[in-house]
Amino acid sequence: MSKPRDIDDALTLSKDNRFCTCCERPLRAKFAWLELDQRDWTYHDFGGVPPEKSQGCFPFGLTCARKLIAQAEVLSSQQARASHRIRASQFLGASQMRRASRTSKSEPQSTSEPTQ
Repeated sequence: MSKPRDIDDALTLSKDNRFCTCCERPLRAKFAWLELDQRDWTYHDFGGVPPEKSQGCFPFGLTCARKLIAQAEVLSSQQARASHRIRASQFLGASQMRRASRTSKSEPQSTSEPTQ
């Protein structure tokens, strides 16, 4: 499992905010800041989301943070594989179109002129 990179001391938060965003348990001595990505609603290490796609950073206990980062990595790899399959099918479609185009060019064209 991936470890969160942005670890902070829970005493830096006000008492009202010393709770894990995931499980709502009180934060212990250390916690992680994770950033919410609005594109797929997954949490990532701070700075792992483009600023225009970020919903901000939230405090998480270290156990929850590790789990959420791992889930985001799995989702990201699944999306990458799906994207690869889409690109491959698009390429396959384009190559089939080129092949069909070459085939139609090599076939003799009918040049019969209309009879009058």
